[in-house]
Amino acid sequence: SQTASTVVDVETFLNHGLVDGDIVEIRDVAEGTINPNGQFEVTSSTNTTFTYNVGTSGTEDYTVTGDSKVYPTFTRVAEGDYEQPIVISPTNVDVTNGEVVATLTAPEINNLKVGNTIFIEEVGDSSLNLGEEHVISSVDNTANTISFYSQTDDESNRTGVIFQRQVSIGLGFLHMPAPEFGVYHQRRLIVPFRYNQKTISASLPTDIISTGVRDEIAVSDILDSDTYDQVYAKFRFNAGTSDFTIGLHSFSDDKLLVFNRNSIHLVMNSGNLSTSQTQLLTNEVGCVARDSIIQVGNNVLFLSDNGVYGANFQDLYNLRGNEVPLSEPINNTMKLINKDLWNKSSGVYFDNRYYLAIPLNEETVSVDGEGNVSAEITRAPFNNRIIIYNFLNKQWESVDNVKDGNFEYKKLIVAGDGESRGVYVLSTNGGIHRLDVLDQGNDRVITEVATSTGDLVTTPPIEGSMTTRMFTNQTIDRKKWNNFEMQVQSHIDLRSDFFITGIT
Repeated sequence: SQTASTVVDVETFLNHGLVDGDIVEIRDVAEGTINPNGQFEVTSSTNTTFTYNVGTSGTEDYTVTGDSKVYPTFTRVAEGDYEQPIVISPTNVDVTNGEVVATLTAPEINNLKVGNTIFIEEVGDSSLNLGEEHVISSVDNTANTISFYSQTDDESNRTGVIFQRQVSIGLGFLHMPAPEFGVYHQRRLIVPFRYNQKTISASLPTDIISTGVRDEIAVSDILDSDTYDQVYAKFRFNAGTSDFTIGLHSFSDDKLLVFNRNSIHLVMNSGNLSTSQTQLLTNEVGCVARDSIIQVGNNVLFLSDNGVYGANFQDLYNLRGNEVPLSEPINNTMKLINKDLWNKSSGVYFDNRYYLAIPLNEETVSVDGEGNVSAEITRAPFNNRIIIYNFLNKQWESVDNVKDGNFEYKKLIVAGDGESRGVYVLSTNGGIHRLDVLDQGNDRVITEVATSTGDLVTTPPIEGSMTTRMFTNQTIDRKKWNNFEMQVQSHIDLRSDFFITGIT
């Protein structure tokens, strides 16, 4: 609703988790004379209400339908020192068929999630056992209740019970350590541990400080991405070397692959962090681009100093620098990658193909009048090419690019459903593009951010080239060729023009 001002008041059924300064997106609210939909900053908030400024003054009662949604564009994580222990005092406790339901206040329930471990600190007039450990099975933010199971007789309206959140062993818990990325693995969030939070004072913002360590990861509590134990939930790899963590990959059977710049490691048994184990797989091969790591069945593909490796998981145990990489047949192409930017490479797997966007330098070869050959290298400013490996014929089949020097393959993703599913390109200068969707002999791309000057869509032609290998037919004798055949498919409304050059 909006009452004689520019401020819109919103009331939600559940605790929305927003705080002042958060950005939200309002969708599909039926508008009156003023449109309340769009992205706005939260100006004030309580647990189930918040306000934002729509910019136009008026009085409105907006119609909310089943399609109306509030989307937080970002969720703020907790800051500062981790407060522990957390004591929870239910207003009453009920037990039915072994299910314990505790009614809490709104601030207390905000500290609890499904999977959290709690301990009975005081039993009050209930039949619960002092010191017993339980795992929360459900959290109801509407009724402000939590549930867990205990071998206890049925009873109702018990009071005086006090719970305590799990306490860390040793140095205490941490909030999320300001990571640059993370992966979901076995109900936990795995993140690099390069920074930590430090509370300066109540009047100053939380300070983010460097740990000075670049080869350490942190593992969250189960189903709690904001709680990290400083003793059992941290792992360090290759201490004392110049190695650092590039990427993480969740593999099957509770195995986490840790790709460092100069090595690959394995973390096993993350279900119980006190018994987890780490293992060095190889220190002769590392990864250079986090977004190049892809799993295809039991194979793991990634970009390294030596090119693209496609190793079976068991082969990773024996992976050494003298192994032949998957990209060995196109080694001349791989040598042209701009090594200053190859950490930005991005890969996906789709339709039996591995797509890898890379920053590929361009080599121009020239011959002067005296027959001297020279080569000039133009360095790629960003990911300007896509190399494609076909798993059906086990060959690299193409080096693709848009015929426009401004087009950047910043990130590849697989998205869509049904006919719209495919490989999409995210570009800093043109939005979202889908690969291989047209067959008319051109690409429809945008190489500038759209403005009011008009349509910026361009349709550069698709030009392809193919170089065959040399044919010897098991002998180096002179041979004669009297015919060859080419089969070319194009759009029904277009003709196929091509030029053939042979080297004899």
